[in-house]
Amino acid sequence: MRRRLLEAVCGFDESNALITAEDYHLWLKLARAGAKIGFVREVLGEFRIHDGNNSKSALRNMRAVRVAFERTYAEMAERSCATRIKAVRRRAIIDYSGGRGLQDNGEHRQAWVWFLKAIMHWPFIPKFYAALFLNALHRRVR
Repeated sequence: MRRRLLEAVCGFDESNALITAEDYHLWLKLARAGAKIGFVREVLGEFRIHDGNNSKSALRNMRAVRVAFERTYAEMAERSCATRIKAVRRRAIIDYSGGRGLQDNGEHRQAWVWFLKAIMHWPFIPKFYAALFLNALHRRVR
């Protein structure tokens, strides 16, 4: 990435509300600034999960992702009907991800709340229902 583009979006926001989602927030800002973003299929890095990881806390991570999304959405000047619909879908996916994190941590009772919120906001994604069903069985979606 070009340094001037990173400087144009003021780099990483290190505020407490974004802890665990600083990179996601940066990607959103770069995309809004017109950066060309692609997907590399090759694994370029690794991370280790341990009890000290910040991302271990499913709800904290979900809330940080929600803050990153809401900050970016609030800065959008254009709010067409299609954009508003996409925002509702994205919020549902964020709720689903919170449920998945809780499910992965064995917190099935709390996961129900977030899976149901996701379905209530956007009932058109089949994996939401699969996760809800598997949560009843205390199983993970892979």
